[in-house]
Amino acid sequence: MAGLSFKTAPVELREQLAVSPSRLHCAACKLKINGALAELVLLSTCNRVEIYGVAPANRRDLDSLLNLLSSGTRDVSEHVYVHEGEDAIQHLFSVASGMDSMVLGETEISGQVKIAYQRAHEAGLTGPVTNRLFQKALQTAKEIRTRTQVGRGATSVGSVAVQLWHVDSATGFPDGGGAAGRPAPAPGSNAATLAFCRGNKL
Repeated sequence: MAGLSFKTAPVELREQLAVSPSRLHCAACKLKINGALAELVLLSTCNRVEIYGVAPANRRDLDSLLNLLSSGTRDVSEHVYVHEGEDAIQHLFSVASGMDSMVLGETEISGQVKIAYQRAHEAGLTGPVTNRLFQKALQTAKEIRTRTQVGRGATSVGSVAVQLWHVDSATGFPDGGGAAGRPAPAPGSNAATLAFCRGNKL
């Protein structure tokens, strides 16, 4: 797998690669053909764009495939991470369960992973490897939420922001000590990123 996320790339770069739901099928087909991949699932959310594929053993330029999604001219390779074999499996499980999210344990990502897999499957882009991998990852994510306290609180960056806003409203700082009186969030912070997430939609 190859991808970039809020951990490795600024929001403006992630937006250049973001794929809308209506374009997901065409974009995934383009990647599959250009990458000579036997199977492929494309995950595109506000916080990450990732390609999960089955490639020939000698394929070593998967990171360059992400440039095909870019709406800009900037090479994104320096922001890309690549995982193979067990590392790729572990990464998907971590993503699907919310362990690799901006808000630890958020539940929204599980639904996004499920939709990405379903669309790839319906388009005939998946196969025995990705089918088993994604089905198991989604099953594991569900078990984690059921058996642990992960995800019992805020479920996304948006919900965290709403909770903080309610806290400030309830406090009612008259001297500007609330949200309006605080310094602007630093670039790359959760609050700064939220402004670009447009509701954390796919």
